[in-house]
Amino acid sequence: MVIYDSYGAQLSLGQEIARGSESILYAVNWPRGTVAKLFYSPTEEQFQKLTWMLKHPPLDPGQATGRISFTWPSTLLFNKVGRFVGYLMPALPRMLSLMKMLQEFYDPSFQERMERTGQLWDVLHRIARHLAGIVDAIHKKGYIIGDLHMQNIFVSLDGGVTLIDTDSVQVKEFRIAQVIVYPAPPGKVEYMPPEFQFGLPRELEHDYFGLGVLIFTLLLLHHPFRSQWLGAGSPPPLRERIRRGWFPYSLTAPGLVDVPKDAPGLHILHPTVADLIRRCFVQGHKPPLLRPSPSEWARALAEAELVLVQCRQHHYFIPGYQSCPWCRAARKW
Repeated sequence: MVIYDSYGAQLSLGQEIARGSESILYAVNWPRGTVAKLFYSPTEEQFQKLTWMLKHPPLDPGQATGRISFTWPSTLLFNKVGRFVGYLMPALPRMLSLMKMLQEFYDPSFQERMERTGQLWDVLHRIARHLAGIVDAIHKKGYIIGDLHMQNIFVSLDGGVTLIDTDSVQVKEFRIAQVIVYPAPPGKVEYMPPEFQFGLPRELEHDYFGLGVLIFTLLLLHHPFRSQWLGAGSPPPLRERIRRGWFPYSLTAPGLVDVPKDAPGLHILHPTVADLIRRCFVQGHKPPLLRPSPSEWARALAEAELVLVQCRQHHYFIPGYQSCPWCRAARKW
């Protein structure tokens, strides 16, 4: 297969990396450090959307440290007759998906889970802070991520974060007397805010909700609307609990849900971070504008990182307790 970039330079494609429902991802022998995404049936809409994204890239918050924060398109690709077929983007560094990393925490032994979480809680804070900074950078250029979830976020154990699948973001293209919206896909239900379940147009505040879910999951290792069901019959699905606002840590919860028995409380978090969680899932459940923005999350998490201390077992925790909460939890169970 002969492929050219926007400047007419021929690419040397390598092996197939992955295959999806709409495209194939190829390694690229030259230029190095890149991968090619080729669509099965490229459309004019994809061409126009990617052209706008290439002209208006967000500022990479990891650029100063040499990190790649997102795999943003770098050039369009064409076949030998000049037809658009895909795009080139930076290759993903050696990292693992956030989902895979967190799965390693769900050890059969609760005690081992508490030990591991406490020892890496500083890294989990750093990952959450970097993720908030990435979402903030993308929002500042007018994009909405939409499909924000653990499988399109890759992380390293030093706290590095890279967002992939950026060609799925929602784009607003401004033309003379016209605004064209290229919508993001619906996304996964566990990160979907209650108002979007009713089919309302996607707004920045929808990303605020998904980001809040991810940060909560990073710091407390479970979904914020996971709960003990205290009502009669079978517990309602997660989508219904989100829609009704049944956040188990809320004093306004209707008595049908409670915090899971194996879950840490919000009291172990830095007070500012705990306040933002309540704003996201309680005060901001119905009025989305009350949800904290990515920049607020980033500032609060940076503040929390600065005060973390270690116990003799090398667990990180927020000072103010008589003893380490991770040690107490491990002994209790």
